[in-house]
Amino acid sequence: MRSTTADKQRQHALDLYAIVGMMIESEYKRAKELGSFYEADAHVGRARAIVRDHFAGPTAIGPLRIREHPLYGKDFQMADFIAVMGEIFPSK
Repeated sequence: MRSTTADKQRQHALDLYAIVGMMIESEYKRAKELGSFYEADAHVGRARAIVRDHFAGPTAIGPLRIREHPLYGKDFQMADFIAVMGEIFPSK
């Protein structure tokens, strides 16, 4: 079976959702600290751009791809996920 770009986007977006969902409070705080500490780093800048461009709201492509994934369920907390992504990688 051939994988499409949309299939890869669905999987990567769901991976991000899973990572955020498994974070404990100390990991969340540390992620925010590291994001601030390395804010001048090009990789962090790229991550901020991805969050800004693809995960900024419920109709952005990232959340849409998550909703298209076969494992998506009504119990997914999309608003919380979007908020956390924005807190870890805020737009500057």
